Amino acid sequence: MKKRVKRVGLKPWCCVRLLAKKVRDFQWLLGAPAWHKLELGMPLRQGSYQTVPLLSIQPEDALPFSVFVYFKGHYLAFRKPGDAFGVSHYNRFIYKRIIKLYIAGSDFPLYKKYLEDREAKDALEFHSKDPVEIRSRRVARNLNLAASKVFTNELTSLAEDVAEVLDSVRGAVDFVIEQPYVRAFEETLNESDTVMNHAVRTSMMATYLCYKLGFVNPKVLQHVAAAGLLHDIGKSHISLEEDLNLGDNAEQEQERMMQHPQKAYDLLKKLPLVPEEVLQIILEHHEFYDGSGYPRGLARRKINGLSRVFSIANTFENIASSMQGSQEERYRMAAEVMQEQMAYKFDKSFLSRALRILVGGAAGK
Repeated sequence: MKKRVKRVGLKPWCCVRLLAKKVRDFQWLLGAPAWHKLELGMPLRQGSYQTVPLLSIQPEDALPFSVFVYFKGHYLAFRKPGDAFGVSHYNRFIYKRIIKLYIAGSDFPLYKKYLEDREAKDALEFHSKDPVEIRSRRVARNLNLAASKVFTNELTSLAEDVAEVLDSVRGAVDFVIEQPYVRAFEETLNESDTVMNHAVRTSMMATYLCYKLGFVNPKVLQHVAAAGLLHDIGKSHISLEEDLNLGDNAEQEQERMMQHPQKAYDLLKKLPLVPEEVLQIILEHHEFYDGSGYPRGLARRKINGLSRVFSIANTFENIASSMQGSQEERYRMAAEVMQEQMAYKFDKSFLSRALRILVGGAAGK
C-alpha cells in the first residue's frame, strides 16, 4: 500500500521571509551598502521588462529610468530615476559577470533617448579634436572594447576574446612608438575608474614606460600591452567563487583576492596563443622588489625585468586614479607617494626615472 504524502504549503509569512533572505543574499553578492535597499519590482509578466546590456550604461551618469536586476525569479529595483550607477558596483557586476540589466517596458523610450544623447555627445567630442587626438581616441576605444569582451563574455569564448586582445595591441604599440608622449591613453585618463578603463590605462602606461626605458622591440611592447589588458582577469574568476563562500570574513576574502594573479595565469596558461612573457608579467604584476608582494613573494632579480617595470606603472595608475584634482596634480601626487612612502617596493635603479617619465608623459612633455 502506498503511503500518502501530505503536501504542506508555505504560509504567506514564510514566503515573505524567504524573499527577504533572497534580497539580503543578492545585496551581499553585489556588495551593496547597508543603507541601500533593494526593492521588489513589479509582478512577473510577459513584456514587463526589457533586457539592456550593462556596458550600455555609463557609470556616474544620472539615469532617467529605473534599473532592475533579476534574482531567483524576481526583479529587484537597483536604481531609481535620477540615481547614478556607481563605479564600485559597476565593477563588481563585471567581476561577477552580471552583464544584463532590466528596465520597465514603459521606460524603454527613455533608455533609447539616453543612448542617443550619449552618442551625440561622443560624436561632438570626436569631431572637435585634431587628427592625432582622433587616432588616440580610436586606439583607446579599440583597447576598451577588447578588454570589455574579456571581462564580460562567457569563459567559453575566452580564446577568441584573448586573440582579439593580442590583435588590438599591435595598433596601440605602433601609436605609442610614433608619439613622443602618452597620447595613446589620454582619452581614458579622466574617465571613470571602471575595470576596462583601468586595464587600458595600465596597458598604455606600462607600454609607454617600457619604450622610454629602452625596451624598443615592438613584439616585447605588444606583450606588455596585452598583459595590461589581461592582468586583472583573475579577479573575475575569484569573484565567482566568492558566491560559494558567503560566510567568509573580510580578511579571508582579501587573502583569496590576492590569488588573482595566479588565477589569471592558470586561466590563460591553457590557451596556446598567449605568449609566455605575457603570462609571466600577469603572474608577477603584484610582486615587489623587497619581497612583500604576492602571490609568491618574489624579490629583487627573481622578478622578471618587464614585470618590475609593469609593477611601477600598475601601482602608479592605481594611486593616481584614487586621487582628487587635475590630471597633472594626480600624477604628481602619485609620484610623490611612490617615491617617499613606497620606494623600497620597487627597483631603485630605474624608479626615479620611471616616475619622471610617467609624470612628464601625462603632461605631454
